[in-house]
Amino acid sequence: AIYLLAYCYYRGGSAKSARSVLLSRWLGRNDGVAGRNGGNRANAAGGQGVNDDGSGTTIDLERTRSSARYLLAKSCYDLHLYSEAEETLLRHCRESFAQAIIDG
Repeated sequence: AIYLLAYCYYRGGSAKSARSVLLSRWLGRNDGVAGRNGGNRANAAGGQGVNDDGSGTTIDLERTRSSARYLLAKSCYDLHLYSEAEETLLRHCRESFAQAIIDG
């Protein structure tokens, strides 16, 4: 629901409100937390748990997170916050790369 609210704000022409919602409600609590730790955590975008049973819920959650990151970056870009937009897009890649190196 949080992602959809931010998306509506963005499509309504309020990139600042979309950025604010994403920073305070979505990415501040969920970016990377459930994806790395697993378990049965409820997400802010619909209350579905992250299951380790291979049911596909984890994939759907990651897609929503990716969309939220992109929307945040797009909002930052529209607000001329270019370094924040770049960091938003690259942070996940850096974390994934670091984890891949650790895992071997």
